[in-house]
Amino acid sequence: MLYELRKKNIKSETDYLNRSVKAQMKEANKINAKYVMVIGDEELTNQKAKLKNMSDGIEKEIELNQITDFEF
Repeated sequence: MLYELRKKNIKSETDYLNRSVKAQMKEANKINAKYVMVIGDEELTNQKAKLKNMSDGIEKEIELNQITDFEF
């Protein structure tokens, strides 16, 4: 998924350190991320991701197969 986002020139990062969601959100704020995508076990089961706009806190659910089509 990172590869597909990066192919569309969407800067993307992932957490390889197995940190808590809270720690990952702090890091996202630190690097001034515009959006955070949460994909956990439940999201994988439902084939949906939670996409959070970091400026206003609004979360949307998006189909995993439509992520690269989302207007960021």
